[in-house]
Amino acid sequence: MCVPGFRSSSNQDRFITNDGTVCIENVNANCHLDNVCIAANINKTLTKIRSIKEPVALLQEVYRNSVTDLS
Repeated sequence: MCVPGFRSSSNQDRFITNDGTVCIENVNANCHLDNVCIAANINKTLTKIRSIKEPVALLQEVYRNSVTDLS
């Protein structure tokens, strides 16, 4: 079974481990039009980043690793 917010690639509720089925995120294409959907995504994101002990340092590292010359 996939965790909440995800569904199996075969659209089956249950599947056998290692049968090639993967869990993919349920995407709501109109989420930007729905306040409940927006709030749910914000809460999901906050839950994921709360465990980061030094978020500023992590963001600085991401920035340093993503800055490249465009020339």
